[in-house]
Amino acid sequence: MDKTGRRLIIWWAVLVAATIASWETGGNALAFGVAPALVIVVLAFAKTAAVMMQFMDARTAPWPLKFGLAGWTLGVGAAVAAIWLSTASASP
Repeated sequence: MDKTGRRLIIWWAVLVAATIASWETGGNALAFGVAPALVIVVLAFAKTAAVMMQFMDARTAPWPLKFGLAGWTLGVGAAVAAIWLSTASASP
């Protein structure tokens, strides 16, 4: 197996571990409140960034594209977290 294949297998394993961590965190969400939901959102957008950079080969793209993808990931992730926090605090 070449270097690229090993790298992708390692990243795939990391993504599987992050997915399992999300499932486990989600199972405890009702017991612990808002924090598990934020952990799940962070893991989801970290996984999104990893897929873009590793599997869509954005890691070799020009820096403006990498900057745009990173900005999108952070911006949308922050917006989702903010919306979740605003609705979580508004519910009785």
